Amino acid sequence: MEFVERVVADGVAAVAGLSTALGVRLGRYSAMAGAGHLTSVQLAGRIGLNERYVRERLSGHVSGEYVQYGEDSDTYLLPDAHAAVLADPDSPSYAVGTSRSLGAFHGKEDAPAEAFRTAERVGWQDYGTGLFEGTATLCRLGHAAALVSE
Repeated sequence: MEFVERVVADGVAAVAGLSTALGVRLGRYSAMAGAGHLTSVQLAGRIGLNERYVRERLSGHVSGEYVQYGEDSDTYLLPDAHAAVLADPDSPSYAVGTSRSLGAFHGKEDAPAEAFRTAERVGWQDYGTGLFEGTATLCRLGHAAALVSE
C-alpha cells in the first residue's frame, strides 16, 4: 500500500506541475503577485479568463498550499514567498522551469517508446518549445550569475 501511495502521489505531483505551468502561461501568478486578497471574479477579470475555471484551479491551489483562501471574504492570496517562486523571473527562487518542461513530455511518450524498440534517438526538437523554454527558465539565473562572475 505504501508503494501505491507513492505512485499515486507522483501522478498527482505531475498533474500539479502541469497546472502550475498553465498558471504561469495564463498569467495567473503574475496577476496575483502583490495584489493582496482577490476574489475569483477579480482574478478572472484581471487575466481575461473564465471565472469558473479560475475558481476551480484556485481551489486546487489551495489544497496544494500554493495560495491561501480567506473563508470569511471568499478571496485568494498568493503569499509573497510563493510569488517569488511562481511569478518573479528575477528571483533566485523562481522555479517554474521544471513545470514548463513537464508539459513538453506529456503526449509525447510514443517517440521514446519507439526509441526503446529501434534504438533511434529522440531529440529535444521532438518535444516542442516547452522543453527549451522550461530548461532556459530553470537555468537562466544560474547562467547569468556564472557569466557575470566568471
